[in-house]
Amino acid sequence: MKTIPLFLAVLVLMIRPAFAGEPLRIGDFYTMVLSTPQETGFLDLVIKEALARVGKEVVFVQLPPARSIILANDGALDGDISRVSDIHEITGNRFPNIVKVPEKLFDAYYVAFSKDVDIEIEGWESLKPYTVGIVTGFKIMEENTKEVKNLTKVENPRLLFTLLKKNRADMIIYDRYIGYGILKLMGMKGVKALDPPLATREFFLYLNKKHLKLIPKIAEAMAEMKKDGTYQDMFNKTIGLLVREVDGWSK
Repeated sequence: MKTIPLFLAVLVLMIRPAFAGEPLRIGDFYTMVLSTPQETGFLDLVIKEALARVGKEVVFVQLPPARSIILANDGALDGDISRVSDIHEITGNRFPNIVKVPEKLFDAYYVAFSKDVDIEIEGWESLKPYTVGIVTGFKIMEENTKEVKNLTKVENPRLLFTLLKKNRADMIIYDRYIGYGILKLMGMKGVKALDPPLATREFFLYLNKKHLKLIPKIAEAMAEMKKDGTYQDMFNKTIGLLVREVDGWSK
């Protein structure tokens, strides 16, 4: 059996941190751009790199959103891939055992998508004259579209974008980045995300409280990634590339 010379072993340890213990199991409910089955999405890359910098590996576990946060809270999973910054307030502290890693992962922009690029959007009030589609269960959308001309609620984002495809709505409301992923998946051209966004929400990685000592280290690693350009490079190669591609269709 061959052995590695001592000086080479030391060099390897200096270049790459040793991974301590079992990998962190993170609940993941995204299916495109932010996270993919091949783990090439934006959040996949950012979280893997941040954890690697603190000597940890990660395994993403695909689950429905509601199940992911429950298991993270119960400790059956080590964390949840991303939630809004005020998740405890929104849920009435239903999940007291998950703790936010206090370095923002990304901003989610809720925008109106439309074929009519001449529509001018300036806040939720400006939607009133239009027929609008949303996905059931998004409280921010349901609360702010009650007074539109006509509201259609559907069960999933693919059905939502089908409303536009079949000209059954003037506009639909959804997350900008995931929306771009759906446009690409469905091969829909001539659809534009209207600016400015109707709302912006900050999203963070959450871990079970058993990892309290690790949380500030991960936050520091993420902050360093933003400083050294790693974060922006990952954004450009994933979300940025998708946005440029789909925007090109609408010109």
